[in-house]
Amino acid sequence: GINAEYMGIYSLFDMLRCFKASLTPLRVSRLFSTQASGTFYHKDLTITRTSTPKDFPKGELGFGAHITDHLLEVLWSEKNGWSKPQIVPTHNFGLHPFNTTIHYAFEGFEGMKAYKDAQGKIRTFRPEMNAKRLVRTSEELCFPSFDPNEFVKCLDEYLKIEERWIPESPASLYLRPTIMSMTNKLGVHPPAETMLFVCAAPSGSYFKGGVKAIRLKVETQGVRAWPGGTGFVKAGANYAIGIRYVHDALAQGYDQVLWLNGGHVTEAGAMNFYMLWKNAQGVTEVVTPILDGTILPGVTRDSVLQIVREEGKYPANEKKIHVDEIVEAGRQGRVIEFFACGTAVTVGPIASITYKGEEIKAQKPNGEYSLQLLKKLLDIQLGRTPHRFSHIVQQTLIHLIKNLSLIHI
Repeated sequence: GINAEYMGIYSLFDMLRCFKASLTPLRVSRLFSTQASGTFYHKDLTITRTSTPKDFPKGELGFGAHITDHLLEVLWSEKNGWSKPQIVPTHNFGLHPFNTTIHYAFEGFEGMKAYKDAQGKIRTFRPEMNAKRLVRTSEELCFPSFDPNEFVKCLDEYLKIEERWIPESPASLYLRPTIMSMTNKLGVHPPAETMLFVCAAPSGSYFKGGVKAIRLKVETQGVRAWPGGTGFVKAGANYAIGIRYVHDALAQGYDQVLWLNGGHVTEAGAMNFYMLWKNAQGVTEVVTPILDGTILPGVTRDSVLQIVREEGKYPANEKKIHVDEIVEAGRQGRVIEFFACGTAVTVGPIASITYKGEEIKAQKPNGEYSLQLLKKLLDIQLGRTPHRFSHIVQQTLIHLIKNLSLIHI
């Protein structure tokens, strides 16, 4: 007979575990799940500080080049559930050759930033949304769920420990929450052991020497996601599968690609796509592709929508946008601005889009309204403008004294 272990056939138990995550109607309606079937708790958090703190890096920080002193870690097993969360000195992971993250891409992650405002307070930007999206990614990959509120509480404690690593603005501390399989057995099946961890790196400003508009090539062969796939969650595999097309576009002198799905625009590289245009009905609007299950529901994307709607200068709409509509609008001079948004860039202008050799230029290629949105978001993130989107990490005197004792003078 056929050996189920080597064929990777799901057992009935495995199929039932994944049944909820595989229901297509729920994928769009529950993009930010909050349900937790078992969880870890902030009250159980333990902290082990490093005995060998590193010096803060000198010179250009770059992106993702300098890891901080500590990790936040939580383990899970099918047998024992979630372990107690812990903050520990940064260390390497030893992976078994059969680890299923290596073989089958069982991994999901988030991208977040921590900032220090003018008063020295630690701030994050809508961390609850990142936590909920990480839960949804976990469910889609058949990882265990957890309470996003407990995660945010643990993350706050982690930031208190790593406070000295948060650089002055416009730089920030980039946070990378990650969940991965720790199952060491070949065969495609839901992981029996996982690890959730957070690592961090001080990172410089995205725009060195000022904001620079980018040029996009419309990708007509490859796709980053498809209906029924994992495009709506932040799975690591989503980024690897399209890298060849991005590499080709860079070699041709472009800065990124504009992804399509059935002729409809989805994302600009790894960012959400926006336009300020006069539509075919003559209405000037801000528009972004509707979440159809192939697009990541970006935290910055949602924030831009809310800010535009609150200020009321333009209507902000989500709709399917066919690339032919953009070409026609460009020829008729109806495209005012293209721009993209995401955690790394916040908001950045797009000078032009090239489709089958034809370059469609915006009226304001270097941005104007998009730069106003960038400033508004940065003011919120850095605490210059009080707003519900900004989350303040409450520090105690004890935390401040302990962190001061680690600074090398």
